[in-house]
Amino acid sequence: MAGNNMSPRQKMIGMMYLVLTAMLALNVQREVLEAFVTLDEGIERAGEQQELENDRLMSEIQAAYSLDPTGVRQWMEAADQVRQGASLVQTKIDSLYVKLVMEAEGLERSEADTLHLRYVEKQDDIDVATYIMVGEQEDGSGGEAAKLREQILSYTGEVNNLLFQRGLEAIDLPVDFSSRIDDDIELEWEVHAFYEMPFVASITMMSKLQNDIRRFESEALNRLAGELDAVDFPIDTVLARVLPKSSYVLQGETYEADIFLGGFSTTLAPEILIGELDENGQLINEGQALDVNNGMGHFAIDTRSEGIQSYSGVVRMPNKRGQVMEFPFESEYMVARPSATVSPTAMNVLYKGVENPLSVSVPGVPKEKTRVRITGSGNRVSPKDDAYEVVLNNSARGTVSVIVEAEIDGGFKEMGKQEFRVKPLPKPSARFGRIRGSGNMTKSEFKINFMTAEYGEDFVFNLPLTVVSFDISFSRNGSIVDQPCRGRYIEDQLKPLIDRIPRGTKVTLENIKVKGNDGVVHEVSPIVIKITG
Repeated sequence: MAGNNMSPRQKMIGMMYLVLTAMLALNVQREVLEAFVTLDEGIERAGEQQELENDRLMSEIQAAYSLDPTGVRQWMEAADQVRQGASLVQTKIDSLYVKLVMEAEGLERSEADTLHLRYVEKQDDIDVATYIMVGEQEDGSGGEAAKLREQILSYTGEVNNLLFQRGLEAIDLPVDFSSRIDDDIELEWEVHAFYEMPFVASITMMSKLQNDIRRFESEALNRLAGELDAVDFPIDTVLARVLPKSSYVLQGETYEADIFLGGFSTTLAPEILIGELDENGQLINEGQALDVNNGMGHFAIDTRSEGIQSYSGVVRMPNKRGQVMEFPFESEYMVARPSATVSPTAMNVLYKGVENPLSVSVPGVPKEKTRVRITGSGNRVSPKDDAYEVVLNNSARGTVSVIVEAEIDGGFKEMGKQEFRVKPLPKPSARFGRIRGSGNMTKSEFKINFMTAEYGEDFVFNLPLTVVSFDISFSRNGSIVDQPCRGRYIEDQLKPLIDRIPRGTKVTLENIKVKGNDGVVHEVSPIVIKITG
């Protein structure tokens, strides 16, 4: 066994395995089986400790990557491949354990997967490992052990290639897969490790293989982590820094900031450049170079345009090896135009059946980053030109709220809410020709005029109204003539009767039906006209 990098504990475990295997070859005693179980449990505990150490090393590399993705990327990628390959080998060995237990104990996979070696009844079985791990070929080439050996060799070869590509020394494989001479017969590793080997010894062998892979993985991660010192920077001063989560906070929200220690060199200042970045975080063009004092660059710019303004750039700093490292950054700030809003709250009204115009603005936020919504089922608000329009459902009652949201720091935040009273359209009035209510008109004028309807002069919307019908009534020869008219015009059959109306007769236009823009039909006040000639 190649043990140049093995700890004394690992060497002792390996020696114990060889001694116990030799004792089993002579005589399988219950005490020996128990010793193998104990040894396997010790290997498991050692493996758990090794796994914790591997996790720690990986966390160290990940932390360095989060600080410097560009400089640490090659080491992070290599560490990921080391861990993934080790995980595949461990999974393969775990699956073989389950397969052996299923065959030895006659269990289903779900049961075998949770059965500990101590509780396996057929610990002394010598056929299962031979059948599964060695197979039918005398040299063991057709069994699972051969496949496992190839997977381990492939994994360790790939890891050493990763290290070689990064100028690092290769790692010796901590497993001896060489053949062995027994009674002048050369036995391949698969055969002398598993042929007619008791079940408990085979499982312990696989646990040892898992530990060997963990140690190999640990050595690879150690070498990769050791290279992280190359990206360290000379630091001789540390100051507290406050980094707010957002430079735009609304009343009622929580202000958040990260407070940390920032290190810098008083003798070696970084170079800080403002400019546009490409998708890889590289400067497309070098713009403004900032003055640097105590490791910090001072950035100042006149604000001429309102809205969200963004800027980007890189910080360049040589590491301890003299290599210039680049750290890209991006940020944004809000520019708001000085403004004030005066709103008569007692007159906040939205009408049903009409497109209510609504002017909405959030100082410093462009319209495309503003969102407006309204409460109430069936009510809707939508952009129109430079403003918005609100259309209410005819069933709307009471009040509704218009809510304004703005996109800030990648999410929408509520900037304000305004409550509006819901009102139906006002009742219209009617006019016949020039006459409202009552007035005088000649017969010829009467015949050529028609009925119109309108809202009051103080109503803010210029909306069309439709005259549905009205009735004409007057007295003639002691009897009452009552004739309906459809629409706004006098029926043609009435005009001969009108010609014979005596002067001074009062004609009443009543039951006037007018349909509003909201679809509601109103009966408006009658009109009385005195015929003057």
